Amino acid sequence: MNFLERPVPKRTLVSTLRAAIEARRLQYIIRDALETAESAGRKKDEFLATLAHELRNPLAPIRSAVYVLRRLNGDDAASREKASSLISMVERQVDHLVRLVDDLLEVSRISTGKITLQRRVVNLADIIERAVEISEPLIKSEQHELVVSLGDERLAVNGDPVRLAQVFANLINNAAKYTPRGGRIEISLRRERQTAVVSVRDNGMGILPGMLPRVFELFSQSYRARGRDQGGLGIGLALVRSLTEMHEGRVEARSGGAGQGSEFVISLPVVVTRGERAKVESNAYTPSTSRRVLVVDDDKDVADSFVVLLQSLGAETRVAYSGAEALDGMAAFKPHLAFLDIGMPEMDGYEISRRIRLSPGGENIVLVALSGWGSEKDRQLTLEAGFDCHYVKPISFETLAKILASDALDNLSPGRICPEESGALP
Repeated sequence: MNFLERPVPKRTLVSTLRAAIEARRLQYIIRDALETAESAGRKKDEFLATLAHELRNPLAPIRSAVYVLRRLNGDDAASREKASSLISMVERQVDHLVRLVDDLLEVSRISTGKITLQRRVVNLADIIERAVEISEPLIKSEQHELVVSLGDERLAVNGDPVRLAQVFANLINNAAKYTPRGGRIEISLRRERQTAVVSVRDNGMGILPGMLPRVFELFSQSYRARGRDQGGLGIGLALVRSLTEMHEGRVEARSGGAGQGSEFVISLPVVVTRGERAKVESNAYTPSTSRRVLVVDDDKDVADSFVVLLQSLGAETRVAYSGAEALDGMAAFKPHLAFLDIGMPEMDGYEISRRIRLSPGGENIVLVALSGWGSEKDRQLTLEAGFDCHYVKPISFETLAKILASDALDNLSPGRICPEESGALP
């Protein structure tokens, strides 16, 4: 009997069989991993292409408007009207860009668990009215009929008013975008036992049955339809679901199919019984005295435009385009608060903050960092450098008004005056 004809021990056969099974299992794992990676790669490429498209859309009219404004001559009524129209258009497009960036940042913060809700008892009807105000320009531009039915009962929930307004504004904007011009949008609020139910219904494009389970997935482009491509990053509805679930609520999408309209239903737990009134904070932010505000930014256009905005809110301002210039004027100006850019040459915002804190009276100045960076690490660095607040550019008008109206500024008492960023909602 030669070597090849010798019987193979049973133990060897079993080991060989196990090795073959394990090899096949690993083969399947590798195949699935490659398919997943390939799918993720396609999804990433599609998202980046969509992002580039969405960013180019508002940038093109902004560039055109700038060119035309440069060429406008004369002080006649026609020139003024054209300039006013162009300025309004630029404002709309810049707002759109801000919303795109905000959406991307929000997704990153939620996916990494770094978003914190500022919760309190709020009247849900007031939140919905705020969301309607945010969405009103888009509704008017599309000439939609808007029907709002909030009922007589004051339903209150324990929630973050800014985030809840973001949820409902996203749903209303969604309805406005995917409903043909002159359509109808209905918003209703009702109680079902101990749950507040908000419905946003439209008579627009509808959702295909196969897409209905995927509408809340990140980067889902479920609404694309021939003849009415509204674009979008596929982020808005994912944010709606995440923020709703963070409020112990749920969201559901309903549609009869293509051309049958859509309905999105948000359910949130009610925290007060029938007849109780929700404690809702006032939206009036009026400074009791004029604020002395120092603005420090090496970008002259950014600094000067921000100064104009502060002056429109009644602030007395001084601008500095470098750290040295800012420190030189501190003693004479004695600001209540200072807005500092971080990334500046020669002396960055961190160093300016440290030097202000060491100067006579510097411990009483409220220091606000305005930066293009807003990660938790960035915020920790500003805190360590002596800042009171950290906001990502551009800061919203509402947040700025809240800061200027803070009682802490009357007493030159920094700390605890940094409201949650609001106003820059999708």
